[in-house]
Amino acid sequence: MGQIEDALSQLPDMPSIAVHIQKWRASYPAFDANLRADVEEGKALRALALSVWSNGDAATAVQMLQAALVLCPSDPWVFSDLSGALAATGRIEEARVFLSLSLNLDSSNAQRWLLFAGYCLQCGETEDAKIALNKALEINPGLDQAWISLGIACLQTKEFDAAVQCLREGLRLNDQGSLVHACYGEALFHSGDVPASAQAYRNAFARGISDATVMSKHLFAQLLEALLTQPPASALKIYENVTGLQVDPPASLINKAFHFLSSYGYRPAALNCARYLLEESPNDPILSYLADALRGEVTQRAPDAYITEFFDQFSDTFEEKLVGLLQYRVPETIAKEIETRGISFQSCLDLGCGTGLMAQLIHQPGRLITGVDLSSGMLAKAAERKVYTTLIQSEIHRYFETVTQTFDAIIAADVLVYIGDLQALMAGAAKCLSSGGHLIVSVETTQKADFEILPSGRFAHRLEYLQRLSGDQFSLERIIPTNIRRDAIGFANGAIVFMRRLDRDRHP
Repeated sequence: MGQIEDALSQLPDMPSIAVHIQKWRASYPAFDANLRADVEEGKALRALALSVWSNGDAATAVQMLQAALVLCPSDPWVFSDLSGALAATGRIEEARVFLSLSLNLDSSNAQRWLLFAGYCLQCGETEDAKIALNKALEINPGLDQAWISLGIACLQTKEFDAAVQCLREGLRLNDQGSLVHACYGEALFHSGDVPASAQAYRNAFARGISDATVMSKHLFAQLLEALLTQPPASALKIYENVTGLQVDPPASLINKAFHFLSSYGYRPAALNCARYLLEESPNDPILSYLADALRGEVTQRAPDAYITEFFDQFSDTFEEKLVGLLQYRVPETIAKEIETRGISFQSCLDLGCGTGLMAQLIHQPGRLITGVDLSSGMLAKAAERKVYTTLIQSEIHRYFETVTQTFDAIIAADVLVYIGDLQALMAGAAKCLSSGGHLIVSVETTQKADFEILPSGRFAHRLEYLQRLSGDQFSLERIIPTNIRRDAIGFANGAIVFMRRLDRDRHP
């Protein structure tokens, strides 16, 4: 409402309109003639404004249309015309407001909804734009530009399957220019359809696109397509023939392809890439573990070497990728639940503390927080927050074996995803929690087995398994289903589980 009120407050009052009308009558004979012929002032002003605007003076047209709006406050076309003139002078936010008022008066015009969506996108209001585009398509399902715009909006919000459907329909209605084909290729790429993505990019270049960023994506899609049927060495030759460039070093390109192919379920091609890479780097702990995960080889937990190398490698960009790109919100959900339920504790053990995302949300004066993590790089970032009483570099199970301290709360956010068999962890938590203490964990969930290793190298757990392990040492307080984070094909389903330590004397 504030924006609408601000916009309406800038409209002229009746005395100033009267002064302007006299001035415009003197300057524009056709306008004066209309008024002498008893044309209503508001309609005459609108006609004059459109004429002035068509001659290149959008700023004066804005003044005239503002006056016309005061005189014709229920005419949706005056609101719409004023919106267009404001946009022509670069005042997009005001244009959006007045067009929304026009649509409030008459919501039956699909083109107006399409225009409103464009203003919303320029103002960064993507969700409002999507609503407007759906309104336009309800009125006119054959409006190709609305499908294209909705597809691009869905691409921006990472709704890739929806983007594919919308862009496909837009192209069916009107086989448009190269940029739309490139957007379609990107949507298909992120939805994991490698052959269709590669073809869409080829279509974009056949229509003359020359953007360097699109070219890079196009070439990578062609490599991925080749890797689906060819061993890496042969696929690289095809890539070099397409680009005319020698790939140096090829390992970085195949490594990128490996992660993509494994994420989207192209297991045979991904394993070919892993074998190629491991021939050059047989002791690479990240590749070795992820190749095992891709083969589905069951292990109790991720190896220490993998955890250390992986998180040390990404500690500088960890939060940008996890919170920004992957939309990880588990710490916020836990912190909100702690506050809502009034969970009280003085000492807390933050297991797998990482860079301190959890601790920064629960830190308060007098609360003692101990962080434990295996990665020195992550601990260095955590120390910068200055919210921990103590930071310890250790593998979690070894820490439980040696620690003698007890805590009022233990939190393991995005930690159990690196541990398959949870028996030792649950026993360690029972040992370190005081009577009535809180154990809060997040898990990715599955129904296939007690736990399974995913192609990502992360573990998913069955909730019944966690309930069974709580045994007679914990009471299960609450399970909150949640999206753990975004992955290649959407959001990873999971849950946050709140448990409480039963009396240690009666339930040792």
